[in-house]
Amino acid sequence: MNVKIWQAVILAGGIGTRLRSLTYKIPKPMIKFNNKPFLEYLINLLKENGIEEVILLLGYLPEKIKKYFGNGSKYGINIKYSIGDVSFETGKRIKNAEGLLDDTFLLMYCDNYWPLNLKKLVKYHDEHNVLTTVTIYTNKDNFTKSNMKVDNQGYVILYDKSRKEKNLSGVDIGFFIINKKVLEWMPNTNFSFEKEILPKLIEKKQIAGYLTDHKYYSIGTIERLPITEQLLKLKKVIFLDRDGVINKKPSKADYVKSWDEFKFLPGTIEAMSILTKNGYEIYIISNQAGIARGMMTEDDLKEIHEKMKKELENHEAKVSGIYYCPHGWDEGCECKKPKPGMFFQAAREHHLDLTKIIFVGDDERDLQAGNAAGCKTILVNPENNLLKVVKSLVESSPKTRYVNYEMLCGCLLNAYSKSNKKRFIVLIAGCAQSGKTTLAQKIKKNLKEKNIDCIIFSLDNWLIGLDERKGDETVRERFQYKKIFKTINQIKNGNKIYTPIYDPKTRLIISKKSLNPIYINEGICIVDGVVALDIEELRNISDFNIFVDVDDDVRKKRLMKFYIDYKNCSVNESEKLIKARELEEIPTIKKTVNYADVIYKSGEFESNYTQ
Repeated sequence: MNVKIWQAVILAGGIGTRLRSLTYKIPKPMIKFNNKPFLEYLINLLKENGIEEVILLLGYLPEKIKKYFGNGSKYGINIKYSIGDVSFETGKRIKNAEGLLDDTFLLMYCDNYWPLNLKKLVKYHDEHNVLTTVTIYTNKDNFTKSNMKVDNQGYVILYDKSRKEKNLSGVDIGFFIINKKVLEWMPNTNFSFEKEILPKLIEKKQIAGYLTDHKYYSIGTIERLPITEQLLKLKKVIFLDRDGVINKKPSKADYVKSWDEFKFLPGTIEAMSILTKNGYEIYIISNQAGIARGMMTEDDLKEIHEKMKKELENHEAKVSGIYYCPHGWDEGCECKKPKPGMFFQAAREHHLDLTKIIFVGDDERDLQAGNAAGCKTILVNPENNLLKVVKSLVESSPKTRYVNYEMLCGCLLNAYSKSNKKRFIVLIAGCAQSGKTTLAQKIKKNLKEKNIDCIIFSLDNWLIGLDERKGDETVRERFQYKKIFKTINQIKNGNKIYTPIYDPKTRLIISKKSLNPIYINEGICIVDGVVALDIEELRNISDFNIFVDVDDDVRKKRLMKFYIDYKNCSVNESEKLIKARELEEIPTIKKTVNYADVIYKSGEFESNYTQ
């Protein structure tokens, strides 16, 4: 089938009866966690998964939601609304929005959060060739009562409204993939989608059940709000394998059976100390089959771990939790890597989002387990030990990470391939004459070699012409921020746009409209300009941010050459112009490095006369 999904539909019309003490003045999805409405977390989750349009099905206090989210532009997503009476049940709300729906769409409840991986969900849906797929939490911790049963082929065979049947597979949490043909089965009356349509889909074997062990989080009742808040809090978490990552790995078929046999690998204690000082929670995930083989006891293992933790604490390193599998390789348990059971257990017990966690291992089983859990997984080796990995994460974290050109391309292509977006926006910022345009052109050339369409959009065309300036404008006043955002948003939405033409030599707008439109059907749009990362609305719709850094001496040397050779300024005039930029423009632009996903250090000869 090869389904592609660009649209999500969120049911958000109910009163929120079980939360009535909180919902007299606001609708349920507007309850705030960490100063942000729950619905905003869902919108951001959808954006991360490449969704381009959201339809909100509203009923109760719709103006509160509409006023806050507007058309979605500040979130980099298109938001539309279908408003019905508060009395509408879920089925009627969906039917009421029929004219707005894509042929296939994602349907969600407004009160459930689950770390969605849309690509995996769509792949499962395609494999089962059905009209609908529903996400089902396996409920192994008895978090709630189950209501669905799935057969061995992955098809839903029972929906138990009463939640009294035994041996059920789990509970539906929404996150449906729905073919619009299902709406043909819907009456024009007020009805429940779950009670009326799910049984029909089951009867016709047209609904698959995507089972997940990753816990979902809900705002359905007062009691669930505290743990949901814990999940949604910003936190830094890392999972570490033990043998081969923290300590020296024993020979094959042997195990670390006592503290005397436990030897920290070089740099490990320093690495874990760095992690702790930088606010990371550290969890250890380890296979320990030596227990099942009778070579050691669980008490032996606990003694090793207690002494390990004490030694680490002496160096200001803290371990938040240790998870180990004591079973043998042939016992068929769910916890032994490469199965991800220990990951899910840790996530349930500590309210963690595994998609935001880094796991460091040292072999293929670790890689398989990390991928199955949805973690970003890194494997260490003698040349790239834990200390090097940690320094790259902390000292060069994603928001302040220096990369060479090859690493930059790798990060960019990885983000693009995971995004599932038709039009992927890349911002390249940096001080004047840092090499932004040269880098943009180089990236475009490489993308072309990989058959990825790419356009470059220069923000210089949105500078105010010299004839319109008063002479004392700041860099923010020289660029037309609102017009820039509006134009890039149109490109992101697939529109053809015409730009003004700015002449950097005369600093005048020589044409109000370019001869040819800028347009990209599918691919990467690079936005190149000193202020690219300073425009908040632009950052909200971007997918990957690059800051181009350069030594100040090199940058000033380039600017001097630019003014003298290109603009025919005298040395004195050039020095005055550079000094003025150093006082106002440079501090403003340098601060935007904090918004970059990667920082690229340009070389001495990487510059173009573009300003």
